[in-house]
Amino acid sequence: MTVTWILESNVFAEACFDEMLAHLRHRRLPHHVVRIIPFIHEIDGVVPEVSGPAVVYGSIGVQKLAQRQGWKPGVFTNAEFATSVYKQLGDLFLNLDAVSMPMSAVAQWLRSYEGEHFFIKPDGDNKEFAGTVMSKDEFAGWFLNIAAVGYLDGNDFDVAVSRPKKLGCEWRVVVVDGRIVTSSLYKQWRIAKAERHVIPEVEAAVLEAHKRFAPAPAYVIDIAQADDAYKVVEYNTLNSAGFYDCDVRGIIDAVTDLVERMPC
Repeated sequence: MTVTWILESNVFAEACFDEMLAHLRHRRLPHHVVRIIPFIHEIDGVVPEVSGPAVVYGSIGVQKLAQRQGWKPGVFTNAEFATSVYKQLGDLFLNLDAVSMPMSAVAQWLRSYEGEHFFIKPDGDNKEFAGTVMSKDEFAGWFLNIAAVGYLDGNDFDVAVSRPKKLGCEWRVVVVDGRIVTSSLYKQWRIAKAERHVIPEVEAAVLEAHKRFAPAPAYVIDIAQADDAYKVVEYNTLNSAGFYDCDVRGIIDAVTDLVERMPC
């Protein structure tokens, strides 16, 4: 059956969105553009009628819409997108030392943490906030601010904390059905031109990681240069990852082909 794509507007870079839309039109694939109301995750307008398989691309809001509507496969996500699960990668995982805990437990953990700065990110893939390095003092003020606005009320989600790492270049790689479809150098872009080709070291790291752990039939994986090695930073749900300078036309073609071959 023909795959329908649902794109959420005003989420990612306009150039990427426009290129995706143009390719869907070029291939004459059924598609809808929707707007999701922030925070309440409700669609602004009429919910599209979808017959057959569908894939969504946008925020966590459009993913929740897909789940409510029963669109299949809808999203390539599950509980496997979590730092605590990535540890099965072993020494290939950059933050193998990461500890997972509820947000409310971080202050207690910091009392026994010997360093001054630490890295913190959501343990799962819901993007409650962007992963960042901060000091103990900075965390205290930051935590008070988000608690004051009620962000944590009834929402004590898990986070992962670890020692900061010194990184070189970083690549975002799209993997579909076990195959590298496209990639983009996305850190240090001011001093290094973004490239779509995969260098051998990054390709080797991605393929080895896929052997050890693949969270979904289609996913995004970030690889970083750490000293003389190449490590997995994290996985991202394909449905909500920024594609930077990746070949979005190749992504649409590969994902559409995958979904067409998936059992109903």
